[in-house]
Amino acid sequence: MITSMNRMYHAVGISKQNFHQQIIRDDHRAGMKVRRYRNYRRTTNSSGVIRFPNLTVALELTGANQTYCSDITYYDIAGEFYYLTFIMDIFSRRIVGWNAAATLL
Repeated sequence: MITSMNRMYHAVGISKQNFHQQIIRDDHRAGMKVRRYRNYRRTTNSSGVIRFPNLTVALELTGANQTYCSDITYYDIAGEFYYLTFIMDIFSRRIVGWNAAATLL
């Protein structure tokens, strides 16, 4: 399938990137893109949040398991929130830990 699509792009003299950009530009309903609707709901309130300095700016990483970062996000599924927490190794960019739960406790 992929090979035949590449042949089709080559036959009409365009690149795959050009094809998808044209769909977005012309607002066609065909193709691989789905119209994206903006979610105007705010999910965080950053007023009063303490900002800590980035202590890793001058750090030179030489291998895995030296520095981690984490993120918490949530999804509204059928009117209920579910929380996802990820821990990522900065050097290898691999997820080394995760949790999914209905609460943050």
